[in-house]
Amino acid sequence: MTLILSAALWQQALGELRVPPHNRERVAYLDGPKIPGPLAVATTLTIPNADAHEGYFDVPPEEMSLAGRHLKAFDMRRLAQIHTHPFGWVGHSEYDDERAFSQREGAISIVVPHFAACAPGVFECGLHLRGPNGWYEPSGEERLALIRIVPALIDMRP
Repeated sequence: MTLILSAALWQQALGELRVPPHNRERVAYLDGPKIPGPLAVATTLTIPNADAHEGYFDVPPEEMSLAGRHLKAFDMRRLAQIHTHPFGWVGHSEYDDERAFSQREGAISIVVPHFAACAPGVFECGLHLRGPNGWYEPSGEERLALIRIVPALIDMRP
């Protein structure tokens, strides 16, 4: 699957992830319509009511359920999770592996460094993919094919 993500939605996600206080991990989800084929289009940013801490976040089951209530109503699916880490390390911890939004093959998890304060591009973040044997960081062409950023506005006026 290739996730199509507008630059505007990415910037909105970063803005939401860096809300004060600036010493807590934050989490958000990218959702989009169910469409057949190898492309997924993120249209909606969902921010769950999470317990945020300096080194981890937790979304209790009842809050995860509330954060997914709109999916069926709008014939959507959860496409990816974005969460922040306090420093420059953008790997997945064992906690991240176990508590990710999904364990289905093809799920995407994006880890944003420095609590999103530096407003990085998506390829400056940790990109993680759920494979048949667990979470891993794709590299090379697989990494580049995982997410495509597209412009939200092209203004041709003089």
